[in-house]
Amino acid sequence: MSDEARELVMALYAACAQDVFNYAYHNTHSVDACEELVQAVFTALCEKLERGETLLPTELPAGSREVLRLRIFEGFAYEEIAQAMKTTAQVVRQRYARAARQCREVWPEKIF
Repeated sequence: MSDEARELVMALYAACAQDVFNYAYHNTHSVDACEELVQAVFTALCEKLERGETLLPTELPAGSREVLRLRIFEGFAYEEIAQAMKTTAQVVRQRYARAARQCREVWPEKIF
């Protein structure tokens, strides 16, 4: 796995592991089962990245994927993204909303 992919997994783990655990606990009421589930989720994520698969739907335009990456994984504000992409914050908000809507169609779980 590349260093970039490893950093991504670590960032996702830091941001989402507790939420995954809480969701699992709400459904199982078993700490052991939750810990196993969290491990399985992030192991599957690592395997997906090792195969070179993307985490974002490939049918998203490149600009929309970049907005999602910067907003979700990097934590940038809309204004910061707009500055980096040389566009307006309104365009970034529109791209984010459109991309999130497309992701919800692909992923039934509410992530966005």
